[in-house]
Amino acid sequence: MDSLELLRENRPEGERPTPEAITAARAALMNAIDAEKQGSTARTKTAPKRRLAAGWRWGLTGAAAAAAAGALVLTQALSPVDTPLGPDPAAAAILEQAADNAVRFSDPQLTPGQYLKVTTTERGIATGDGVEFWTGEDSVKYVPADPNAPWVQIRVGTGPLRPAGATTPQQFSAIVADYERVDPETGRLPDRTEYLSALGGDFYPQANGVTHAEWLAIGDPSATPQQLLDRIRQETTGAGRSPDHEAFVWLSDRLRTGELDATTRSLFYRTAALIPGVTVAESTVVLDGRSGVALWAPPLADRSRTQLVLNPETGAYIGEREYAPVSDEDGAELALRSTQTSTQSVVDEAPAAPDTP
Repeated sequence: MDSLELLRENRPEGERPTPEAITAARAALMNAIDAEKQGSTARTKTAPKRRLAAGWRWGLTGAAAAAAAGALVLTQALSPVDTPLGPDPAAAAILEQAADNAVRFSDPQLTPGQYLKVTTTERGIATGDGVEFWTGEDSVKYVPADPNAPWVQIRVGTGPLRPAGATTPQQFSAIVADYERVDPETGRLPDRTEYLSALGGDFYPQANGVTHAEWLAIGDPSATPQQLLDRIRQETTGAGRSPDHEAFVWLSDRLRTGELDATTRSLFYRTAALIPGVTVAESTVVLDGRSGVALWAPPLADRSRTQLVLNPETGAYIGEREYAPVSDEDGAELALRSTQTSTQSVVDEAPAAPDTP
């Protein structure tokens, strides 16, 4: 009995690996050991530089790398065929903690006539003609206790907030002046407040006639995280540059609405814990005055990165941050490009439509 067979016999649960899987695992292990014996000079010449300021980074050198490679291929050989490895263990632990605590804290309870008020703050960098500046939008959505009643959303553009990149104070002042220019026809500033009202949250038409409720629905409420992930992968096949990233985006897009109950958030966190490439970006981060943990979404080929920020102690979704490479040299640095946060509260009424002049 060889070493791989002996290890499998001492861990009998799960489907027995095929001889092909054992052979592939052994070959991968031998390749890793041979590469280690030959040295790592060739690899280090092309490896991109990484900075540590963005959070925890784990590295393996020498014999530890070979040992880790061996453990990896052994795990692959003993796991069910085609089962993807999950995220970094630290990220998985955070997501599982958030899933556990999400259902331990009560959701806002609505009585007839009340509304769930979801406040969303978005900030991002606008770019044009070599000039960059921070701008954004504040949105407040009123979700009624009776989903058949009208929903209300109010969106307000912030205008230019501060310069970004190499934009000079003079350039930014010109941007502000243009934004604050009075409309010559009305003699007033343009109205940048948008009032929307629609049943079921269908403020904007969805593709293929899908309603907001249908888009938000997860299907079978008793679905396991793996079943939900399988469904997500079916829906997002061919939709983006990375299947793992697209699966993560599917979850974060719905978390961003602020409409998911605690049970659904818990399911989403456990599902995210199954997606390969999810890692811890920062163990402590403050976003919009709230503390949480930032998790990197699976990476993309162009090196742009997205973070999901949540509070694992309460299971609350806090928001997102998006980063882009500073330069194309080695992608060592990332610059913050946008943020989005969401909060919930309960109110007794929604604003009425403003009078039209």
